[in-house]
Amino acid sequence: MWAVQPEHLILVAPSTCELAKTGRFQILNNSVRLLKFELYWPAHCLTVTPQYGFIQPESKLQILVSPNSSLSTKHSVFPWSGLIYIHCDNGQKKIVKVQIREELTQEELFNRLASTSFGIPSVTEPLISHLVKPLTKPPSTKVEIRNKTVTFPTTEPGETSENYLELENHGNTEVKWYLSSLAPPYVKGVDESGDVFRATYAAFRCSPISGIMESHGIQKVSITFLPRDKGDYAQFWDVECHPLKEPHMKHTLRFQLSGQSVKAENEPENSCLSTNTLIKIDNLVKSRRQAVSEASAVIPGRQLDLTHRGVYAPEDVYWFLPTRVGESRTLKVNLRNNSFITHLLKFLSPREPFYVKHSKYSLRAQHYINMPVQFKPKLVGTFEASLVIQTDEGKSIAIRLIGEALEKS
Repeated sequence: MWAVQPEHLILVAPSTCELAKTGRFQILNNSVRLLKFELYWPAHCLTVTPQYGFIQPESKLQILVSPNSSLSTKHSVFPWSGLIYIHCDNGQKKIVKVQIREELTQEELFNRLASTSFGIPSVTEPLISHLVKPLTKPPSTKVEIRNKTVTFPTTEPGETSENYLELENHGNTEVKWYLSSLAPPYVKGVDESGDVFRATYAAFRCSPISGIMESHGIQKVSITFLPRDKGDYAQFWDVECHPLKEPHMKHTLRFQLSGQSVKAENEPENSCLSTNTLIKIDNLVKSRRQAVSEASAVIPGRQLDLTHRGVYAPEDVYWFLPTRVGESRTLKVNLRNNSFITHLLKFLSPREPFYVKHSKYSLRAQHYINMPVQFKPKLVGTFEASLVIQTDEGKSIAIRLIGEALEKS
């Protein structure tokens, strides 16, 4: 039904004087339905994009893989080998093996790529292209990210650490920019099982999250790492930019946040994980697989959404308009039940200054709700929290809430 090609990649280690070269592989959807996928990988060594999405029926999608620039000073780790895991919504998993080596000669490189032991089907294709960056059309702005991988110092659970992202506008026009995360943070090394988890809360917080850069200006964004459990955290974010007077000319840049959380020496290693803050990836895949069997026919008079099963949220980030201290704003979070049975939802209240009135709700089959969420700040600043919805099918949905509080008039 679906496949990956090639199943092995050899990447050249980055150097301090030039950008890391990008490898690529493809996910082929040979079925007649839309295929949803998610990728998991060692975030401290690799940058992979896109990390999740959809592949049209009888189509394919290219995935870009590159070694992190931070490896340019860590020669002792080479040669490095690791795995990229591909999970699809039909419950199947596949892997791509990745090796990072120090600079190879062209002859060595070709011999490696052409080797049958690396599972590449044909040497008649231009295999050297796996190590070449794709051509892209010129961006609409001249904004650059100075540090595309932001790494935080080791931080204990419940504590915080700080770092920053630096944007630079090399152009002659003002640029509007704003930040958004691509998906919840991934967490590995939580226990000895080697399982990958998703955090249901904002483990990384950026401030400010939007603004205007002057021509040839520099913008520093403060980023806070707030782990609640031990593990290796990673999350990808986008910076979307456009010329101030041309909002349709969008230009997107991507950066990665990574941090490690280690418990204090005097804290017992076997203390329990919080079931409200971490969700095991396999549980998410299992929930999707169980939900697929529920929707076996199209409801008369309705068009069934083939991309979602069971209870889901069409949007996972909600931004409140700027609100003055002491005042409040309300947004409605949309939740949909795309199955044929009623599901019981349990709402875990977000932290202040965000509030919800409901704690439970029974969502009928093929119905939706718009649940009010209130933002009522008491202090000036930018606030972020997660609203977690737990369903009776064992699934958790994390909604990111962001609001900015202004001084009283």
